[in-house]
Amino acid sequence: MIVYNCLFHKDMVKHLSSHLEEAIIGHLTKMTVQKQAYFSVFDSDGGIERLLMAMYREKLVPGPGYSSLMQAYLSQLVIAVYRLANSVHKETENHLSDFSHVIAYIDKHLHLPLTLHDLSIISKWSNRHLQRLFQKHFGQPFGAYLKQVRIQRSCELLQHSSYKVSHIAELVGYRNSAAFNAVFKKIVGLSPSQFRKLNK
Repeated sequence: MIVYNCLFHKDMVKHLSSHLEEAIIGHLTKMTVQKQAYFSVFDSDGGIERLLMAMYREKLVPGPGYSSLMQAYLSQLVIAVYRLANSVHKETENHLSDFSHVIAYIDKHLHLPLTLHDLSIISKWSNRHLQRLFQKHFGQPFGAYLKQVRIQRSCELLQHSSYKVSHIAELVGYRNSAAFNAVFKKIVGLSPSQFRKLNK
């Protein structure tokens, strides 16, 4: 799983209020008034990721009409997130909230030898049900998801820390550096050392 964090300044809400529907602006304003720290949505069809990548590419190489295009992308992003946040019934929202606790547990305990059975104990869901949830929300089984998250975290550590590769491997749950290197290269296409050299 890749997690994208979007931070919205309250002045941006005022700027968008001229061309977005009242309900959407109300949703954003409510967050600032209530000082809500964050809310999350599952980007099940990849639409939000595509928008973010389009914004990133435009930022890297601005073209004619850059400001207008970025504003259009931003409006699309806000609307897409709003739709996702309001498209499910309360029961489903509660279910997703419970599942988000499972995801948070994984994020905090990547250094441990996590198993589906461990998650079953903390969530009180069966292994089979958990496997269905991973397949539904991430399009892959638990094992593949766990590998992806571990490698994602290791990429962050390779970029932003001076830890040795062997120590990073341990921090993300690999006791064997050779196994870590093999999985990293399979997913990223580079060895950890090559990745660090290119991204430092």
